[in-house]
Amino acid sequence: MTVVITERQKQVAGLLRQLSIGLSAYRLFPGNLDQPGFVAASRRISITAEEVLADGPVEAEATGETFVLPEGPLAVEEAIGRLAHACFERRVERLRIRSVPTPSDLGALYEVLTQPADEVLHAGGADVLLRRAGVMSVALGELNPQAVRESAALAANMRAKFKEAPFRNELTLPPETADGHVMTPLEMAESLFDRFQAVVGALPPEMRSSLDLYRMLRESVEALPQEQRRMLHAVLLERTMDDPLAERYVGTMSDTELARVLVDVGERFDRDPTELAARLVNRRLRSDDLIDLTDALWKGRIEGGTVLAGVGELAVPRRPKAGDTELGLSEEMHETVGDILGQSLLARGQKDLGLLREGFPSTADAQHKTAFVAVQDYLIVEEDLERLDRVMEAWTQTARTSLRAADATGLREAIAVLERPRAAAADNAQTERVMLFDGYLQDAAGPAILRELVERARGPEGVEPVVALLAVLDDAALEALLDLMADEDEGADRSLMVTIATELARGHFDVLVRRLEHQRSQVARDAVLVAYRSAGAGAMPLLERAARHPSPEVRAEGVRGIVAVAGGSGVGLLRNLTRDNDEQVRQTALSGLGGLVVAESIPALE
Repeated sequence: MTVVITERQKQVAGLLRQLSIGLSAYRLFPGNLDQPGFVAASRRISITAEEVLADGPVEAEATGETFVLPEGPLAVEEAIGRLAHACFERRVERLRIRSVPTPSDLGALYEVLTQPADEVLHAGGADVLLRRAGVMSVALGELNPQAVRESAALAANMRAKFKEAPFRNELTLPPETADGHVMTPLEMAESLFDRFQAVVGALPPEMRSSLDLYRMLRESVEALPQEQRRMLHAVLLERTMDDPLAERYVGTMSDTELARVLVDVGERFDRDPTELAARLVNRRLRSDDLIDLTDALWKGRIEGGTVLAGVGELAVPRRPKAGDTELGLSEEMHETVGDILGQSLLARGQKDLGLLREGFPSTADAQHKTAFVAVQDYLIVEEDLERLDRVMEAWTQTARTSLRAADATGLREAIAVLERPRAAAADNAQTERVMLFDGYLQDAAGPAILRELVERARGPEGVEPVVALLAVLDDAALEALLDLMADEDEGADRSLMVTIATELARGHFDVLVRRLEHQRSQVARDAVLVAYRSAGAGAMPLLERAARHPSPEVRAEGVRGIVAVAGGSGVGLLRNLTRDNDEQVRQTALSGLGGLVVAESIPALE
């Protein structure tokens, strides 16, 4: 049966993905809402949320690994799964997004989702903590609080009573029953699964959805005799699509845990574990990473968290030692990876090594160009937005270093790195990637950097060097400066910002037009101010729109602009506005008309 994914599901998935990336950025520097990764993530969340919420609030039910919308479940993917798991672990059943969350709202949400689950429950639950922080844009729906407390208490009592594998006895088949002559493998699997269901079914309902339960179940299953463990895992994997209990058990495993199970079951039934992994991926129960991890575990081994080459894959001859024959040792033995690489390099001919040296960049300039292309290629092929987000944080630091050093050449190179990846994302309609690149480009000129540059503009060289440096960032510099101006009170700093923005706006009038639609009236007001200062009479269409803006301060700025750039020719426009249907528009136009008439009459009186 073909699963139809609606446009709404795609949009909400995009928003939840951005929320998850923001959560990861917050985890790196908890409580620091000014760090570049969080700022960039907040901006992307705001943009995405505006689009999604235009069709109404978002309602999503959290499971252990994804979210379920009224239209149906979202596909399982790593980023969304991390957010779903963080919610589910803290007994959050529903996520509701009512309006665009501010950075402070996001900070409060992420603070709740990064606290230990038991602390959240002890404080009254996630929703209570979020409301206590004054957050109205996002709501978290909990399970019944009494049930939550009873569930947590039951889990604690169970762990205290059974330190390890609490359900082992209930799950284990008696030796005489598990004997291969008594039952077939299929009968054993069915019997084990019946026991598994009985164990969970005997628990109170509120305990059955606890992640603690599934952790204890996994410990108990791992403690079973090997044959029984393999049989039970096999039937659980087989029933993940049609049995909620099996789906929940497998769903709460990490990819590494699941890969180990797949390899174990594959060896028992002489199956390729990667085929088993691919089956789960094709059912949209896991991401493609599971296949690669399973393959690495199957062919190799893990030591200290590192996948090493498998036994049988790396065998090199060694010189026989005295006593080898008597001990029955083979003339081949497995050496360490370092030994193998060392012997392999020694075996290379000088001609091959020479060719390698010739092909490798030998000069600093050649190495720089190679690195430049390599970074571009990575930014194009990396599919994980969270990993891409981390790389872009490093890019931001590089760009900021160039800005602080007034290094226009270095800044141009940093920006050039993004050109090909951004173009590729735009060509493939990858809006989230485009948004990510644009967000970091704008964030390169963050508030702290801009204030440093404004201070530098006070020097003897004035604003020209600062304008030339910021102009390298193109639209992004003007966008960032307008954001900063909106929060700046009247004063010398603001005057310098307006002057710099006016220069940057020449040739970038489209930025000002977009800003007129901004939800913050201060931002729209400043866009109008910069528009008529930079474009003069060319700003008249924008000024006429501004004079009809819902915000009084934007309307007033629009009328001031008309008076400033149109002079007497603006009288007709203002008179038309005095007949507008909106009372506030009429009053603003009358005020401006009166000022214009007075200004025009002063020369005649003199």
